[in-house]
Amino acid sequence: MSLPYGSSNDDTFIETWKSAAGPFAWLRAVNNSPIGKRFLVTGFAFFLIGGIQALFMRLQLAKPENNLMSPELYNQLMSMHGSTMLFLFVVPILEGLATLLAPSMLGTRDLPFPRLTAFAYWAYLFGGVLMYSSFLLGVAPNGGWFAYVPLTGPEFSPGINMDFWLLGLELAEASGIISAFELIIAVLAMRAPGMTLGRIPVFLWAMLVASSMILFAFMTVLIASLYLELDRKLGTAFFSPELGGSTLLWQHLFWFFGHPEVYIQFLPAAGIVSMIIPVFCRQPLVSYTAVVLALVSTGVMSFGLWAHHMFTTGMPDITASFFSTMSIVVAIPTGLQFFVWIATIWRGKVIWKTPMLFVMGFMVNFLIGGLTGVMLGVAPFDWQVHDSYFVVAHFHYVLIGGVVFPLIAGFYYWMPKITGKLMGERLGRWNFWLMFVGFNVAFFPMHLAGFRGMPRRVYTYIEGIGLANYNLISTLGAFIFATGILVFVLNFLASLRQPNTDPNPWGAYSLEWATSSPPPPYAFLTLPIVKGRYPLWEQEQLDKGDEETVDMVKTLASWPLSWQAGVVTDVFTGRLREVFWLANPSYMPITLATGLAISLGAMIFDSYWLSALGLVIALIAYLVWMNPRQRPTENDKTIEEKFKRFGVAVYRYSSPTIARWSLFLTMGIALTTLGTFLFTYFFLSTNTPVWPPESAKLGGWTAAVLAQLFTVSGLVIVAWTQRYSMAGGRTKLIRHFAIASVLDFVAGGLQIWAYSQLSFSWTSHAYGSIFYLLAAFQLFMLITALVMASIALFRLNFNHDPAEQERVQVTVENARRSNYVMLACWLAIFFTLYLSPHLM
Repeated sequence: MSLPYGSSNDDTFIETWKSAAGPFAWLRAVNNSPIGKRFLVTGFAFFLIGGIQALFMRLQLAKPENNLMSPELYNQLMSMHGSTMLFLFVVPILEGLATLLAPSMLGTRDLPFPRLTAFAYWAYLFGGVLMYSSFLLGVAPNGGWFAYVPLTGPEFSPGINMDFWLLGLELAEASGIISAFELIIAVLAMRAPGMTLGRIPVFLWAMLVASSMILFAFMTVLIASLYLELDRKLGTAFFSPELGGSTLLWQHLFWFFGHPEVYIQFLPAAGIVSMIIPVFCRQPLVSYTAVVLALVSTGVMSFGLWAHHMFTTGMPDITASFFSTMSIVVAIPTGLQFFVWIATIWRGKVIWKTPMLFVMGFMVNFLIGGLTGVMLGVAPFDWQVHDSYFVVAHFHYVLIGGVVFPLIAGFYYWMPKITGKLMGERLGRWNFWLMFVGFNVAFFPMHLAGFRGMPRRVYTYIEGIGLANYNLISTLGAFIFATGILVFVLNFLASLRQPNTDPNPWGAYSLEWATSSPPPPYAFLTLPIVKGRYPLWEQEQLDKGDEETVDMVKTLASWPLSWQAGVVTDVFTGRLREVFWLANPSYMPITLATGLAISLGAMIFDSYWLSALGLVIALIAYLVWMNPRQRPTENDKTIEEKFKRFGVAVYRYSSPTIARWSLFLTMGIALTTLGTFLFTYFFLSTNTPVWPPESAKLGGWTAAVLAQLFTVSGLVIVAWTQRYSMAGGRTKLIRHFAIASVLDFVAGGLQIWAYSQLSFSWTSHAYGSIFYLLAAFQLFMLITALVMASIALFRLNFNHDPAEQERVQVTVENARRSNYVMLACWLAIFFTLYLSPHLM
């Protein structure tokens, strides 16, 4: 029997890639396949928990003046239901699906940072567990999933309920950022030879756009959560109007995250739809380019309409008009995707399998949700239905109809690549119709209840106001929908008893279907050579191409065997550029996540010594992580020389290209953080007649100015190092980095002294709160630049191995770029804190 494409019968190669053995081996697994499956299982478990909470809420609302539960318990269930579905289910499960499928869809073997993949999962799991552990103590979060202040501030929520929510959310959202970080690099830099940007599968285009959005949106909500936790724990005044703070600041920051979050969830779901429709219509997408442009434009525009959630807070007419217009215009690219899907279906011959049924259900449901969304974008209409059950109906039509239905379609479609099994068609059809009918019975009446004036987030309502029938019907529909989910679970469990299916049971076109079901841990032994957007439909053989590329992929099929190798390709052309070492299994990801979970959990109870211990554990785990003992030893100079002739570098450590991408994205995160802090400063300045307050006297002007001069001087010296090569200028590089580090260190000392002369604290007023936070961020960026320079100095002094000089060069480049970003932050913060008050 022949092996599926890309499979290996080499024992050494299989041993290298298979999952680690031993009773606790699952704790150190790092490859994308097991980690992706854990994301899927954990995300679906949270979905079931959130669904059960919703059923209890519907039982409470099934009849007027019901006393099934207390108002407090209802608030807790409502808060955790929304938080679970938005923060612990949709985005993590979509990222998990991408983590599992991306390497095989891209024609490679793994993601760029396997240990980071594992850490993202453990951080997500521990963040969710931290949030749900509040139920064990009877202090579940009760401030709503959007946690509006001042309700969730220290005055009106003095307990620890919201601390569980805030700190658990911090850990879970950090996981989302990390997964997005890795997926961006994987899609842009780790693809099969020949896979140009124009040949990337649409689902991965959607994940690329959504992941890029996550870096901006999630950082904003993390910072907003930080503000609220600082208000609660350290007495800052970000949201205290009497001290110059603003409750609207939370709404701006939360919805700058919250509305893009809708598209972060929808775009991957739309990508799933764009993958499934061609397969079950036996017809390529009518316009791949239009779909990709629609995805990108939706992602960009989604950041321009957050304030349509705030029409009723009072804003100038011109501002409301702008956000209203953007709320309507954003429907255009989504409509473009719809027309492409309809045209593709029209031109093809539909095969009515379960995945296609769920896709059609999505198109009906999301169309309704999209139309009501455009209605809500019209400010006068929004004023009438704001915070009513009409909004609840719209929201669920978008997120269940527009995300859950495509997600279930994706599960049916890709289940052979997840478990190796096909799910049953008969149960699949029952699953679809129960979910489709139940969903519409549950949520369509909510539009009408909203028109009748039923407000959202109420635990009961009085009899005789025309709401009882709508709520009873919605409750019945919710249980029909839940029955459909139960059928899905039963279908999944039944499928596990079936034999593994064929590699490509659907006759699909993308690369993951060229592997066995389920794929081997390495996905591909021989990397495929891609020549089109639909390789399995357009190419008879995946190992045919120009002589040079064929030679390289054949060589990679036989070397290396004893260490896991990843490949880097050109962003635009898909040409092979690098071969590099992928990290081994390790306990450090779970150790680091455990340390952070301990630290955050201890903060809830004000146990700062335990919190510090957790940070120490995390720091030790990080240091061990960054200095792995196991390095590849298999070496073949002949093969490496062959790759070199082809312009492909071999690194038995991390890839320089991946390192550069990592720093670029990290700098983007740092600048997003700075931008959010600066927005906070200037937004708060508009909420008080005197800014800074008259009592806020700035001292240490001379020291602050000198600190800026020292940092600029240090940057000039660092920039001068670009003139020196590794070969002839090593000594000069060492000297220049050493001098620049001394200058930066002195600048830090001067700036700390300047801050010590302040006449106010972070508890004095909102100005003091944001001032100290900007100061802390300024010093953090300086420390980061000093650490990067220290690493560069260490490697310049002690790493003289000729094979690792490229790695040293990348370290020097990254240290230089870190200094550039640090200086940009320093000057922006100096201008904001010291100069801008004189310009207002």
